[in-house]
Amino acid sequence: MRWIGVWVVLAAGLLAGCGPDKSSPVYQRKQAFKQMLRHKEAMLGMLNGRLPYDAKRFAEEMRQLQGVSDKPWPLFTELDSSHAGQDILLQPAAFRQAQQHYQQALAALAAVPPDEQGEALRVPFKAMAASCQACHDRFRIE
Repeated sequence: MRWIGVWVVLAAGLLAGCGPDKSSPVYQRKQAFKQMLRHKEAMLGMLNGRLPYDAKRFAEEMRQLQGVSDKPWPLFTELDSSHAGQDILLQPAAFRQAQQHYQQALAALAAVPPDEQGEALRVPFKAMAASCQACHDRFRIE
């Protein structure tokens, strides 16, 4: 019976080390994109009526999205165990251009006062979302 306890503790110790490497660029990049997605989804929910529109919350989500929007790009140094395509490393100028297009679309959305509603926010939001999709289409492998 004592040996069973030893094996359980040993197995638990080994499995504890099997989690993701939180210091890896891939892990950190994924976490940054998850944060961006959370803010983007909250904003989308308010724009499509899934959530009640709250100008203060929308502005806060925008502020937080802008705060994290530059985090993932420097972390594209290793592509293993991710959906990132090799074109990121093979075509760095095109990848930087896609990043700049996203940042410009995000800035255009941020320039709209959050008190505005309807198309005034939907149009730049769609442009920002389209820049995300364009980058995924070009640089992400499924």
